[in-house]
Amino acid sequence: MSAQGAFAFCKAARPPKLERLVFALMLAEADAAALARFAERLLVERELAALPIKAPRLHIALFRLMSCKQPVLYAAKLAGQDVAAAGLKLSFASIGSSKQNLALQSGDAALSAVQEKLGSALAKHGLRATKLPLQLSLATGLPRQAIEPIEPFPLTVTGLALLRAESDLAYDVLRRWPLNKLRPA
Repeated sequence: MSAQGAFAFCKAARPPKLERLVFALMLAEADAAALARFAERLLVERELAALPIKAPRLHIALFRLMSCKQPVLYAAKLAGQDVAAAGLKLSFASIGSSKQNLALQSGDAALSAVQEKLGSALAKHGLRATKLPLQLSLATGLPRQAIEPIEPFPLTVTGLALLRAESDLAYDVLRRWPLNKLRPA
């Protein structure tokens, strides 16, 4: 047996999929459907070649954790339980792109408050997370678009979710907390 054959187990293997945990706010079903139609219409009107994100995949990402290990997952679930809001109504009043994603932008104080509360809960449970820009991606795969004002787009957020994501478009919901009633801290 040649020396090279003895080390066949070292053959180039596919790199493992990058998994990460993401805390996100999930939209009311009717609002997500209306937003998906708005995005498709906007892409056609502006003749933008991009992949629209389907209604069930629309969400507002708040924080990203790079590890999916069991202790991190457990602490993340505890942090999610600490966050509550009374049925959020948000408004997005501008649109633009970042990192090849066409996204609605928001300066809504209620959205910032939820993100801050979640950040405090993550720190309380010993987790370090990357704070994400408060935006809602509508489509992916297009060149940079300048941010511009739009007619305010009101949305209802129905829950906070912990997602295991492999990309912006592919994720599994690991846990979901409804935001329609206050939870004790």
